[in-house]
This record gives sequence, structure tokens and C-alpha cells, in this order.
Amino acid sequence: MKKSFLLFFVFSIFPALLSGLILGLGMHKDCRQGALTESREVRIPAGSGTIQISEILEEEEILRFPKLFCLFVRRQGMDGIWHPGLYRIEPKSGYMQLCKQFSKYAYAPDISVTIPEGKQLKEIAKILSDARICEKDAFLYACEKEKFDYPFLLGTEREGRRSLEGYLFPDTYRFFPNTEPEVVIRCMLDRFQEKVYTAEHLSRAEELGYSFDELIILASMVESEAALESDRRHIAQVFFNRLGKTGEQMLQSCVTVEYALGIHKSIISWQDTQFDSPYNTYMYPGLPIGPICCPGLMSVRAALWPEENNYYYFQSDKFGKIWFASTLREHINIQNRVQKDWEVFTRIVGE
Repeated sequence: MKKSFLLFFVFSIFPALLSGLILGLGMHKDCRQGALTESREVRIPAGSGTIQISEILEEEEILRFPKLFCLFVRRQGMDGIWHPGLYRIEPKSGYMQLCKQFSKYAYAPDISVTIPEGKQLKEIAKILSDARICEKDAFLYACEKEKFDYPFLLGTEREGRRSLEGYLFPDTYRFFPNTEPEVVIRCMLDRFQEKVYTAEHLSRAEELGYSFDELIILASMVESEAALESDRRHIAQVFFNRLGKTGEQMLQSCVTVEYALGIHKSIISWQDTQFDSPYNTYMYPGLPIGPICCPGLMSVRAALWPEENNYYYFQSDKFGKIWFASTLREHINIQNRVQKDWEVFTRIVGE
């Protein structure tokens, strides 16, 4: 009888006890010093709770027992005190060390970045890259290839057009370093939807007889042309005057030529105007195929509520002042006067 019991213990109970002991030792070790053997960075997203954090830590192989971590957190009374951010986790970081680390602000805090009005996608990409938020090429690739489900983007994906140009709202944002480009883009599109895609603006576009997209295209041209706030509404009306009732007249806007060429240039030449592009309003009538920059709210509202005038031409001087004209002769005289001492320069956009 004693021999049978001993055999039963050896072959049945002892392995279970041994496994339990090994598991217990493993859990104890995990609790005291985690599972890392070398430093690792981990990002804690905003709004993450203990369960989400435990799953992230398990996936990153920082700990082995996520449920034990959750139990430890609750016993320590630290549940729900987490701060988002990018953290560097060192080897032998136990549960208490992790709790203390995540309950402080991240060593790499979020970055404030301002996207000025009138910037193009290439320029926005450079700003974000310089701020270490996301890589320039990755951002531009996401703008071109990724799909974003917003009502104002319907119909913008046409051949020869950059579909997101004009719709990334210029504003100040806060992002963590190395944020995924798609996250950045969605934040900017959300802000556009909040600030620009409003019932008031949609109603006004319908009242004018233009689509919402056409008004954003026009606003982008106003943004690119106007240096001073007071000129925006007059410039918008000049474009409406040129478009006429049919909307098929030549706008002949130099900024559309610059966009087509991918440059900023002080004086556009006749040869420049012959560059074949659906954005070139010297070659094709009506509005360009898409926006030529991301306009700010004031330019959008200028396009929606232009200042009535009888001007058909305008020319800026080197100080940014806009000179308006009703006739071509008057316009040429202004050009000869304000451009006589200009230096011709060319700058590639986004570099």
C-alpha cells in the first residue's frame, strides 16, 4: 500500500508540484526583474489602461505574465495613473520599476509643431521630418497611397491630382516622436473636418454654385497669392471675375505654374507657362485639377465670401502689397513699375 502511494506521488503529484514550483519561480523572477536582456523602447498610447499596457509589455517581451502584472498593479493601488509617451525600458526592470516609470511623464514627451497656412504636402512633410515626428518620404507615401474615409475627400482621387493637397489643416499640433504618418494625417484631416467642413461653409458653396472641392481649390490659390490678410477677399473676387458665368475662362495664375513645376519663383517666364500640367491655368481653362497648397481658414472664408470688385488683374510688389487693375494696360504698367528691380530666384519646394 505504501509502495503504491509512493509511486502515485512520484508519477502524478510530484510533476504537478514541480511544474507549479517552476512556474512560481518564473513568476517571481518576472515580477522582480522582468524578461528583458537588453534596453528597449516602448510606446504607451494615450488612453491606455492597465490591461492594454500589460498586453503591450508582453508583446514587446518586457514581461511574461501580463495577468500577474495587472494583479500586481491593483494590489499596489496604481491602476489608472499611466501617462502616454515613449519610454526606454532597461534590463531587469521589475513590475514596481515599470509602474514607477509609466506613472511619470515619458522621457520623450510629445512635440508641438506648427504647420503654417499655405504649405504644400512636400513642405509639411519636411516640417514634420525636421521635428522628428515622422519621416518625410513615409509621410508623402501615406498621403499618396493610403485611403482615408472622409466625406470631403470623395471625388478627389483623380489621375494627375494629389488627393490630400488642400485638406491637411494648417494649425498647431502635438505628436510624439516617430508617430505613424497615418496618425498625423488623420489628426490633420479631423481638424479640417472640425474647422472647415461645416454646415455653414457647405451651404455657402452651394449658394455660390460651386462644389466644396472647387472652393477649396480657389482658397488654395488665394492663400498662395496673398501675403496680407486684407487682400484675400479681393483676390478671390478677381478669380471669380475671370471665371465668369461659365467658369471656363483662363485664370492665368502664376502660382499654379509654380505648383506644376514644383518650385517657388519670383518671376514666371513665358517658357514656364508652357509647362503641360492639369494644374497650369495658363494652359487649361477654369480651376486647376486640385488645390495647390493647404489653405488656412481665412483664405477659405475669403473664397466663400469674396469682396465685390471689378478687377481682373493683380500684381504683388516685393513688399507683398497687391496692386489691382481693371484693364490689361493698367496691369502691364503696374508690372513694369513693381518688377523693374526684382531679382529672379527659384527655390525647389520641400527642400
